[in-house]
Order: sequence, then C-alpha cells, then structure tokens
Amino acid sequence: MALTYTGTTGLFTHLGKLVKHYNQLKTDATDGSTGLDADRDEILDAFQAADQDVAINGLVSSYERWKSEYVGRRGELAAYALKRLQDRVSVLDEIGATSIGQSEIISKLIEAMDEDTASVAASSVSIGSVNADVDNAGGGTILTTNVLDGATSPGATNGVSVPSQVYYDGLTTELCPASQKHRFRVVADSFHDDVEEGSEEIAWEGTVPDQPHGITGGGSGYIATILPIHAATSGHLLNADFEDGFTGGVPDNWDLVGGVGNTNVKAAGSADADHGVEALLLQGDASATSIEIKQTIDKANVVGRKRYCVSARVKKTSATTGSLTIQFEGTGYTAGGSEKISQAVSGLGTSYALHHFFVTLPARIPNDFRLVIRWDGGTPGGSEKVFVDDIGFGAVNYGGGIGVVAVRNSAPFVREDRYDVTVTNTEGVFQSFFRRVFGAQLPSDPAMPTLADSLAQ
Repeated sequence: MALTYTGTTGLFTHLGKLVKHYNQLKTDATDGSTGLDADRDEILDAFQAADQDVAINGLVSSYERWKSEYVGRRGELAAYALKRLQDRVSVLDEIGATSIGQSEIISKLIEAMDEDTASVAASSVSIGSVNADVDNAGGGTILTTNVLDGATSPGATNGVSVPSQVYYDGLTTELCPASQKHRFRVVADSFHDDVEEGSEEIAWEGTVPDQPHGITGGGSGYIATILPIHAATSGHLLNADFEDGFTGGVPDNWDLVGGVGNTNVKAAGSADADHGVEALLLQGDASATSIEIKQTIDKANVVGRKRYCVSARVKKTSATTGSLTIQFEGTGYTAGGSEKISQAVSGLGTSYALHHFFVTLPARIPNDFRLVIRWDGGTPGGSEKVFVDDIGFGAVNYGGGIGVVAVRNSAPFVREDRYDVTVTNTEGVFQSFFRRVFGAQLPSDPAMPTLADSLAQ
C-alpha cells in the first residue's frame, strides 16, 4: 500500500480543509474591507464624527483582544492538522513512522512524497541586492545563497524552527517569510573591542517575529552573530592568504602541479598584495600551458552535504590568454557550473576584485579532495600575470530560510558598519502552511504540482 493523498480518504484533502480555514481566520481578522480592522474603523468613524469618543473608549482594545482569539483558533486548527498526520493506519504505517513525534512524521512524509513524486505548488523566493550603508567605515560585503544544504537547519521564523533534512540538499529555498528585511551590523571589531582582524562579530537580525500562529507576516527576529569567512578559513585551508611563506616559489602547504616554481608560480611581493604583505603570482613564460597549484583538504575538517563558500581576490597584469579556475576536485567528484571560479583571464580587472563560489560538498568526500588554482587554456607570454590573494573558505550561515557569508575586502569590517538585504516569498498555499506550522518545505513543483492549492481553497 501507499499513502493516499487525495480523494475522500486523502491526507491532503483533509489537510486542505484545515489549511483553508486556518487562512480564513487570518482574513477574518485582518482583511481591510471585511475583517475586524474594517469593522472597528467603521464604528470609530461614525462615533468620532459625532464627538462621541468617550462612549467608545476601550473599543480598540476590545478589537485587539478579539484578534488574539483568532490566533488561538488558528493554533487549534494547526493542532488538528498534526492529529491527522498522527493517524496510525492511514499515515504512520504508510510512511514508516515509529512514533507520533512531529519531527519524525514530517521527515518521513517528505521522504514518502519524494518517492511517490507527489508535490505541492512551489513558493518562489527572491533575494534582493545587498546594500551597504553609505556611512560604513570598513570594507567587505555579505554574500547570499538561496540554496539549502542537507546538514544545516535553514533557521526559524516566528519562533518555529526548521529542522535540517537530508532531502533539502541542493534545493532552492521556499522557507522564507512573505517579506523580511535582513540587517547585518558589525558589533565588535579589531579597533575597539580587542577582536582579531578577520574575526569581527556581525549581528544578523530579521524582522520582528510574530506568534507561531499569528495574523501578521512576522519574521525571524535576532538570528545569530556570525563571523567573516576568514575567521574559519585556517580550519579548512592552510596558508590561504599566502602570508606563511613560499618555498622554491611555491606557497607553503600547497603543491605544485603545473609550471615551474619561481618561474610560473612565485610570491607576488607586498606591492601586489591585496591583504597583508604577500600574494600569489602566476606568470606565463611562453612555454607553460598549465600553471597550477593544489592543496588537499582534510576530510575531518569538512562535513558532507554541508554548504560552503570559497572567496578569492584576483587581478591581472597584461594577461589575455586562457582562463583562471579555482575549484574542488577529487575522485568521483565533478564541480558543477556554479561551484567554481571560472573566469576568462581577458575579463579580469587590473585591480583586485572579489570572486567567489558556493558549493555543497558531496555526501562522500573523496580521499584526494583538493582545492586547485589553475591557469590554462593557452600559452601565456612572459608579461602575462595573474595575482590571487586572501582566499576564504568557510561554512554558510543559515537563517530565515537563506544562507549568507561575510567577506572582507582589503579593509576589515568596522563596528557599526551595516548591510541590508530584503527577501520576498510568493508562497504556495500548502507550502506556506507547512513552513509556518511545521517548519518544513515539502516536495514542490512550480508548474504542475500533483497536490493543487485548490484542495485548500
């Protein structure tokens, strides 16, 4: 047998009725034309027009109390939805749950839907541009990703946390509130707070949260205090900023793969460093067709199915040949198109610029997993140079349904620097309910879901 989704005995037929009226209660409380606010305003307008304010003293408080009653009613309907999911014969036995615990039920429901190719209407999340405050005194930016991983909780909204799910690995997030502004504010730096440069503390805050079954949009509130990516880099990659020295032209802790040390690979010197006093120089000689270094990644220092970011500062001098690639490689692993820095050298700037990629590591990390820096695709001449500096490598921070990392530029973050980004979500009806009530993202389809929102309308 299998889970019955629709029809007279269908799970989503029954859930749909609860979802419909869960949403209707919010409409009844807040609709500007027919809801409680409209009722209140109609009464207020009539009485105030006749200067009868005293007669209706307390009316606004009464309406606010009635609104809170709607929150309670929504919570009761949500409890009935959980009870339906806890039915042993029609649900628990069919999805292989061994308890009536919400966490197990939701996880195994997601698995069952995935196996059955069952889907709800997808939600569509849009992450806006990151805006740095014009008064910022430091340097850096916030990088965002809309892709979830299979090892990290995507965060919480309105006090409802979203547990991590292996199924989320590689999925585009649908777990964001309808609208939320995220603010990142540097709260401790190396100039005022005795914090090491590169380990500044950045408070990440969302919109004020609502109650779990509240009737406003709400948000995530305080999310976390995060550190720039470079605070974690040395735990994954050694001599990533090339400040620890070079031997025979090759940066210490890196291995030469292509080209000749002190000819094609060498220390750039302080004049060409973006951060600190040293950088990596890759230089043509009209002979080498591939100039490459690598560093093997210790599997004990990374987590499978977890999402990471790699950043680098790159520039060129007189270089037009081939392309620069920075990516992970290893037996059985192939980087996806967006999981690498891959740039035609002719398109690089002559001043340092930030390049980066996000990557979710495979479930099984190869023994020879390595980060490579490669210039190939031609035979660059002796005047052609590519500079790489200040590589960052760290895990993505998740909150409010999105992922972020903070990356410095040649200047550090400074206390009270601020960055804002607005995230919006056009939600499917079932997807919205499961996000808000159960902290879950169901298998979805943007075009032809098998479980239409009409079941909840």
